[in-house]
Amino acid sequence: MALAVRKGDLPRSKVWKAVLDIVDSDMTNKEIEDFTVLKEGMKPLSEYMMEAMKKLGSGEEGTVYDMGDGRVKKVFKRKVPLAYQLLKSATDMGVIYALPKVYEVGEDYIIRENCTPNTPKCKEYYKLSQTSPWVGHDSAMRLVLDGNYWYDADKNCTCTKIRGIIRGKMKDVIEWLACLKYEVEQICGKTAGLGDFAEKNLGETQDGRVVLMDF
Repeated sequence: MALAVRKGDLPRSKVWKAVLDIVDSDMTNKEIEDFTVLKEGMKPLSEYMMEAMKKLGSGEEGTVYDMGDGRVKKVFKRKVPLAYQLLKSATDMGVIYALPKVYEVGEDYIIRENCTPNTPKCKEYYKLSQTSPWVGHDSAMRLVLDGNYWYDADKNCTCTKIRGIIRGKMKDVIEWLACLKYEVEQICGKTAGLGDFAEKNLGETQDGRVVLMDF
C-alpha cells in the first residue's frame, strides 16, 4: 500500500507535520517510517499506529489491540509460538472453525479475527460442556478429551464409540468440543487439556462461532 499516512488517520499531534504532508506521494510504509525515525525524538510510525489502537487487554503472553476492522493485533512479549503460524496456514486453507482465524504472523505479533468474551453463547457452551449428556456419565468435555467422541477430518463429522443419540444444543456442543480438540492437537500440534477449555479463554466471533482465544 503506497499511501500509508492520510490526514484523519491519526491526531495531527501524533505525527510530525512533514509526514502528514506526504499524503500524495508514492512512499511505501517502510520509507515513511524510516523518514520519521531520522528526525530527532521521533518514534517509528508503527508505534504511533499502535498508540492509536484501542487496547483490549494484556496477559502472560502479550497485549491485544483492536484494529477497528473486525481484526485484532496481538503483540507478544517473546517470539510468536509456532502454533500460530500453523493456524495461519489452516486459515488460508479454510479449515478453521473452533479457533480464531489468523491472517498475519510477524516475529512478535499476529493479526487474527476479533472475538468477544463472556457472551451469552460462550457461557451456554461452557455450561453445557461441563454437563453430562446422560445421567451417570462424565461431562461432555471429559467424554471428548478421553476420546469417546472425536472429529474425523476425512469424513468431516464427529464420531463416537458410545451408543445413544444426542440431540439439540448438547449435540452442537459435543461436535464443537470434538472439532476444537482436533484443531488444537492436529493443526496446532499441542495437547488439549481441561485447563485450556476454561470459560475465560472462550470468545464469540462476528459470524457467531465460539472459539478458544488462548490455548
